[in-house]
Amino acid sequence: MNKNKVAVLELDGLSWYYLIKMLPNTPILRRVISKSLKSILDSYPPITYASWTSILTGVNPGKHGIFNFTYVDRKTWTQKINTALGNKYPRIHEMLGMLKVPNIMVNPIPDFPILSISNTYIVSHGFFYPKVLYSPSSFKNMLKYCLKVMVTP
Repeated sequence: MNKNKVAVLELDGLSWYYLIKMLPNTPILRRVISKSLKSILDSYPPITYASWTSILTGVNPGKHGIFNFTYVDRKTWTQKINTALGNKYPRIHEMLGMLKVPNIMVNPIPDFPILSISNTYIVSHGFFYPKVLYSPSSFKNMLKYCLKVMVTP
């Protein structure tokens, strides 16, 4: 077994209480959890965009600049949606790509636009847009295969 590979499974808003209740019906998840390092991460503020950005960057909202789903543009005083372009620090998959470490990221937060990074394969199927986004374009064939495998009984 290659011990140089790492996978991180983060379940937003799912408490240990409910996860434990699900385990008898999910043998694959039960096996993954039994062989894993487990931790509960608390964050402040407890808001998805700020929390996930902090987890993925390793810095707090005061540094990465994402406090909520939206922000007020102080030039126009209009409300806008936070995007990956507003993040002031690289996320883990971006750091790995810069270090030339091949990696796959599913649903990065913020998830739009997908930033093309060498050695990094990204797929995002968030609720802000109607279709699955991915990078690089060659990743499309792998996604089709994965979706076919997951759907086939």
